Amino acid sequence: MIGLLLGLVGRQISLAGWQQGFSIVLGILLVLYFMVTRISKPQIVPPLFRPFQKNVQAFISQFIQQPTLPAMWSMGMANGLLPCGMVYVAATGAIASGSISGGMLFMICFGLATIPALYLLSLLGTYFNAALRQNMRRVLAFGTLVVGILLIIRGLNMNLPYISPYLTSGTSGTAIDCGR
Repeated sequence: MIGLLLGLVGRQISLAGWQQGFSIVLGILLVLYFMVTRISKPQIVPPLFRPFQKNVQAFISQFIQQPTLPAMWSMGMANGLLPCGMVYVAATGAIASGSISGGMLFMICFGLATIPALYLLSLLGTYFNAALRQNMRRVLAFGTLVVGILLIIRGLNMNLPYISPYLTSGTSGTAIDCGR
């Protein structure tokens, strides 16, 4: 559902012809997020969103002791709404996809890709010492930086295959006549 909504937003941005500029802005935001997390230990949740976060946490806590499929489904859906740097990166990618199906596919792939990592973490998490956990956080933070830089390069229209495809001006937001 989050991918559908973010893909819809990305599609509207694309239709308005703002995709390149928006890609640059999102990339800059991710680079800034990386820099802030390197300089200080920021609050991940802005004060405006803290009441929402508390409501989501309260919703999750209702189901945490219930091992039923509907309870686990509800917790999983609500968990995607909690603040997380990697979810921010995935949300950025879903918006930057520029289409509803692209946003949905991006978030589905992100969700599926996290299953093995989260499962492994739940099995081996107690064996990870503090230094290893800190190194894992650093690697993930640099992933945010890389995605931010790639989004900036993508928006610069540099004619780099698969990274920054060249778009001629006027192609975004132009209706295509498929009929006649």
